Amino acid sequence: MTTRPTVTRVVRTIVGVVGVGAAVATVLVTGRLDVPPIATEPASVTVTPTPAPQSRVCAGPLVEIGSDPAAATAASSIGSPSIIGGDGIIVASDVSPLAAPDDVAGGPGPSVLSAPPPEDATALAGSQSQSVTSERLAGFAASACVEATPETWLVGGSTDVGQSTVVLLANASTVEASVTLEVFGESGPIDAPGASGIVVAPGTQRIVPLAGIAPNVQLPAVHVTSIGAPIAATLQQSAVRAITPEGVDTVGATTAPATEHVIPGFAVPRAQPAEGVTGYDYRVPGVRVLSPGAFDSEVTITATPAGGAAGEPRIAVVPAGSAVDVPLDDLAPGFYSLTITSDIPVVTAAHAAVQAGDATDFAWFSAAQPLDESVTVAVAGSEPRTAVLSLVNPEAEDRSVGVVGPSGEREVVVPAGGAPVLVGDVAALSVLTDVEGLSAAVVYADGASFASFVIAPPSAASDPVVVRTR
Repeated sequence: MTTRPTVTRVVRTIVGVVGVGAAVATVLVTGRLDVPPIATEPASVTVTPTPAPQSRVCAGPLVEIGSDPAAATAASSIGSPSIIGGDGIIVASDVSPLAAPDDVAGGPGPSVLSAPPPEDATALAGSQSQSVTSERLAGFAASACVEATPETWLVGGSTDVGQSTVVLLANASTVEASVTLEVFGESGPIDAPGASGIVVAPGTQRIVPLAGIAPNVQLPAVHVTSIGAPIAATLQQSAVRAITPEGVDTVGATTAPATEHVIPGFAVPRAQPAEGVTGYDYRVPGVRVLSPGAFDSEVTITATPAGGAAGEPRIAVVPAGSAVDVPLDDLAPGFYSLTITSDIPVVTAAHAAVQAGDATDFAWFSAAQPLDESVTVAVAGSEPRTAVLSLVNPEAEDRSVGVVGPSGEREVVVPAGGAPVLVGDVAALSVLTDVEGLSAAVVYADGASFASFVIAPPSAASDPVVVRTR
């Protein structure tokens, strides 16, 4: 029996073939057309943060520990420092005090310098200096007024016999800060009770005797971290030999762990209070190096004199988590830059001392960050003392730097190769131009007045932020 297709079935077949052909054609054509995607780009807006007012925190007056026999660990301030600050070459900063509840003498406390947001390349800078002469404390100290940060490395001080070191923690914000001090020494990290959870109330400074958390440590280095608010942290070291005070200094922040550091303003005085001492002695020139990580580091120290070539490198091995002191007692008197390189990130600072008649003073020299295009330099108490500005150029070509002061501008050529150039007759406020990549320090070296601090670039301004909504 033969089955013949019906008309309906034929029609259905024809319609199906036509539909398939149309679908194929649609796919082919669609592949050739620029059809816009279904998804859409999220809406966005660029937000430019409002520039914040500038702020710098000074360390405050020098303090003495144990001046009251009934309170051996109590801190007492002595006198008040000379302070200079400004944005550019004009003194134009506001000064406000912080409370110092740990100061049993009720001194003036540290100062905060403030100014409106910078309108050009210059930024607010400040410094302080102070001389003191008492039965237990004598010497000259100078330090830069600094920006508060959540992390600071302090290399210097000692809690050995006859030496006193305090950690100064200033909170210029309106928010409480909780601070942790991680202390290292010649024998490694120190389990220091009371070194964490140190509360620094808004608008106050805490004075923490280092001997209370790390006693009998010759070579301390302190890592300061804070949460809640940034902190301006410094060290103060003083020394007494028998019953005679032998110097005081304020130690500022050094650069964070890295494999290369530059100390731009190291000075070796002609008259030194001690020679040929074995091991660490604050009276003998030397470099302290801490290897804070889990591995030993091999460190190379190179000293380059002003107007001369680099000397023979010194090599030292720094055990993991420990600090060592490398003596530089064979250096001739003069000014140097020190370059410290290592295979593992380290932190470092140098020290030296001067003898002038019956008076002794010592100074610490921190490593410096490379500068931006221009920077303000503030030199407190430069008269009658003579302060010099030390500039170091690590690049391969000479650089011409402008030094702009109230009396005009002068040009200084800083040669390549890392030898320091000394600029004398430094004004209380001046501006350095064309200094990007160079490092700098202010050094006081006049008689028994011996101190130094580095010039630091200001923190980077906040860049515009693109915010996308979903």
